[in-house]
Amino acid sequence: MNSRYLMFENILVAVDGSKYSDAAFDAALQIAHKFNSNLVVLTVYQGSTGTGMLALGTEEDAFKSIAQEQLASYENKVKEQNFSKARMFAKKGDATEVIIATAKAESCGLIVLGNRGRGGFAELLLGSVSRKVTQHAKCPVLIVK
Repeated sequence: MNSRYLMFENILVAVDGSKYSDAAFDAALQIAHKFNSNLVVLTVYQGSTGTGMLALGTEEDAFKSIAQEQLASYENKVKEQNFSKARMFAKKGDATEVIIATAKAESCGLIVLGNRGRGGFAELLLGSVSRKVTQHAKCPVLIVK
């Protein structure tokens, strides 16, 4: 492999099921095909906010289940494209922190994100995940509209 393309050996794409992350996924898959890269598909779910132990487990299980359903749809898209170099991850935590930590742990040379996700009103107050990742990532970040 040409050394100028090594930065794309591993590509992380963060997805949340929104139309913006679908566009990011499509772009990341195209880039991974072009550069014969490994594709790391990541969805981040939030921890529970309940106060009782039963509520905590049930709510967290629901978030995790939704995340895994989302990943299954992206995994189907990977299979449809006959792309075999993709790995799927569902992780709990703060989206920005988990994306950056996963990119580092997986030695990713590129992070691909949608320009908006499912953050809603809280995203407007706190700033978007894509903006925060762009500011703190140690590798290039591609924002897809």
